Amino acid sequence: MKLKYYIISASTIIAAIGLYQIIPNAKIYTPRILSKLDSEKRENYEKNEEEEIKGAVEEIYTLRNNQVTGTIDYADFAAAQSATFNASLRRTSKDLTWLELGPDNVGGRTRSIIIDKRDPNIMYTGGVSGGIFRSTTRGTSWKPVGNQLLNLNVSNITQDFSNNIYYGTGEGGFVSVLGDKNGTPGFIGGGVYASTDGISYSLLPSTNPTINSQWTNVHKLAADPNSDVIYAANDGGFFFSENKGINWTRTPGQLGSCREIEVSKSGAVYMNFGPTIWKSTDKGKTIAKTGYNTSGTSPQISVGRVTIAVSPQDENYIYALASGTNNLLSGLMRSTNGGANWEMLLAGSGTSTPNSSEIFGTNGQGNYDNTITVDPLNKNRVILGGVDLAEWNSGSFNIIASKFAARTSNSYVHSDKHDLVWDNSVNPPILWIGCDGGIFRSANMYADGFDYKFSAQNRGFSTIQFYGLAAAEDGTIIGGTQDNSNQLINGKGNTPKSSVTLYGGDGFQTEISRKDPLIIFVESQYGNLGRSTNGGVAFDDIWDKRIGNSDAEVVTNENYAPFDCQFRLWEHPTDSAKSKLFFAPYGRIWAAVNPINPAGRPIWFNISTSNGNNRVIDLEPSANGNNLFFTTRSSGIFRIDSLNTARFDTTLYPISGGMGQAIPTPIRTVNINGNLPLGGRAVTSFNIDPNNPNRAIVTLGNFGNTAYIFICNNILDDNPTYINITGTLPRMPVYDALILIDNPNYFIVATEMGIWASDDNGASWELQSNGIPSVASYILRQYEFKSWEGPRIYVGTHGRGFYRSNSFLTSVKQVASISDVALIAFPNPVTDKVNIKFNVQKAGMVTYTVYNLQGQQLKKEVEMASEGNFEKQINLSHLAPGTYIISLNSGSFKKAIKVLVQ
Repeated sequence: MKLKYYIISASTIIAAIGLYQIIPNAKIYTPRILSKLDSEKRENYEKNEEEEIKGAVEEIYTLRNNQVTGTIDYADFAAAQSATFNASLRRTSKDLTWLELGPDNVGGRTRSIIIDKRDPNIMYTGGVSGGIFRSTTRGTSWKPVGNQLLNLNVSNITQDFSNNIYYGTGEGGFVSVLGDKNGTPGFIGGGVYASTDGISYSLLPSTNPTINSQWTNVHKLAADPNSDVIYAANDGGFFFSENKGINWTRTPGQLGSCREIEVSKSGAVYMNFGPTIWKSTDKGKTIAKTGYNTSGTSPQISVGRVTIAVSPQDENYIYALASGTNNLLSGLMRSTNGGANWEMLLAGSGTSTPNSSEIFGTNGQGNYDNTITVDPLNKNRVILGGVDLAEWNSGSFNIIASKFAARTSNSYVHSDKHDLVWDNSVNPPILWIGCDGGIFRSANMYADGFDYKFSAQNRGFSTIQFYGLAAAEDGTIIGGTQDNSNQLINGKGNTPKSSVTLYGGDGFQTEISRKDPLIIFVESQYGNLGRSTNGGVAFDDIWDKRIGNSDAEVVTNENYAPFDCQFRLWEHPTDSAKSKLFFAPYGRIWAAVNPINPAGRPIWFNISTSNGNNRVIDLEPSANGNNLFFTTRSSGIFRIDSLNTARFDTTLYPISGGMGQAIPTPIRTVNINGNLPLGGRAVTSFNIDPNNPNRAIVTLGNFGNTAYIFICNNILDDNPTYINITGTLPRMPVYDALILIDNPNYFIVATEMGIWASDDNGASWELQSNGIPSVASYILRQYEFKSWEGPRIYVGTHGRGFYRSNSFLTSVKQVASISDVALIAFPNPVTDKVNIKFNVQKAGMVTYTVYNLQGQQLKKEVEMASEGNFEKQINLSHLAPGTYIISLNSGSFKKAIKVLVQ
């Protein structure tokens, strides 16, 4: 099997078990399959790579929006946010304690950076879903500041003349927060927040969107350098405030939404409405058109978004970088007389035809990533940011950084640039870059021959956005992220929270084998699945000809699979050859048999076609592997039955004769929507009670509804009944849930606004914010690596990295002391529930495990047993008639008894 190697972003790192190493002489990251393509196909692939931000919308918008209107009513969002804040004031007796795990060396999407005017050692930045961060070490390290229950969706930051810090929230000016399918869903804002010390922030009441909805998304903030006037751009237009945001005035004569403001050193203000740049010379009180008019240029360009930069060296030099309504970066324009006249410096074709081009060659998302700055020492030189980073200097245009280099390469800057800022306190000035990979900088932007060097500055800037996670007993954790590949943390990097980057592209679901932690499964966009058998040093695909083509390859694209294609590993307790990897592209659910065999490829079998072209959101195998549950975007929940009795035999289902995609007998798929109030809603997660295979917790998405969490006690029936347990939870999308291993009445859920828990079977819910911010979180996992110790709870947040709670762990092995006598089981035979009776000499934890005669574990329960004659009742009603073994285990004591189920 041919191995394809992927560059790992560290010089040398000890991994889960074994050694990570950088492949010698590897400098440029090459995405999977790219090396096979000819130049024309390679160009197309790179273009698709750059446009992948558009695919992310499919992953969130159907989970978040009101399924009827297709939008989000801000009142629904505000009500949930208010309830979340108020929840922090209630009792905390059920609080979990969270430990931040990182990564602390990779940042997420960053749209704004500022350097404190008083002290260049102090800097501010923010994640679009992670909140405000502050550095007192000139950007070499960062810490979160502010109330972690406020709106943390930072879109921009500014500092006024009196040195107050302001941050605006909401990405609606650059990506849809309402989920239209033209871009990744952004994060909903909540006005402008202000601070006098840069540490504590409060909402400016004048910008409360519940009072004035135009402040839902704040596109740009700016400040006059010579007075306390501050400026804001939002969907209502251009505003100025003369009293630190207490009141705002909308300048007359505007043409709708404003997304850009730039202020010169003398205080001249430039802003953009539609195809025109406007100017104010009286601190915003009046505005007038400049000579910028795209209809008079040649070639003509249509304008979707414009960013503006003014030369600090000569304020008459003004530059504008425009993206067209077709999303291409279609023109760089300049005025050398304060905006009176403009010239075109660079031009794309400016059309939406298939052969259209742009000034970067390919980009295609100029409304999403579009930024420009003028060299403070050279008015004829500008730095441009889109997917790439480029320079225009006196007529010469060059790409100056690599977006495909290894992350340790000094030519690498992550794709999708959103902000460019100069630190002028040093000579020569330093360039800072905000992008989808956090924060980068270059201290040698005046080197000869374009030999510019860049470095990431993300230490402590934990704003990465996770879709998936998996953990191992040794503490290793791995998860897939938005635009930052798959990140693995094992505590053995430069810091305990440092991560290494695996595979490439966007990352999504991940798995680590419990039997062999060196076996890791990851994926990138559209179902590009890979397996590593050496802890992540190298990956290969694991397709065969049954799922792939004649070359055992699968062409993964937006037509083959969702952007976030679900897969899930189930491992047989005793026979690894019977383990399966379930995979859900469009049209079929596949099972790879024996996926953890490092010696070869698994064999793929089709097990269902019931998902059709509907996106699968979650996969959940039963503990015994006989059932697989899957949830969908709009068709509800399905259960696949009889996986253990099916014969996964290539002679029965050969490729020849058209049987390679036949579903093995007697597998069947059943829709089990029951009484769920769906109406087109997304079923976001399905999780089985670890101690009862007939019980499950189900969650739903979509704002504008009243019921989001359900419990089902007969999930193995063909028409199960669901009980609404949303209780006191704020009405908002819920993305994942779990039932605690040690307490069947304790539930934990991941929501649009943080982690919540209930210890009374869902009657009441409490925000779990002790050590974790209230940011959107899409995935929860619990792992009990030792039966006596209790579970570890993991969260992958979409904006603040990984967290873990050890609140349910026992510090010592508190096992019961049991007298060495025979167990008593009654009734026996049994039809539903059997009672196990024994004598306990010292209270402690006892483990009960149910096996079939083939040694397969079917059920496990852990419980504290009190002293004296102790009786435990075990529900066996879900088992087929036959003979089973019940094992009782506590420390060195272990006894087993046969039970006949009728």
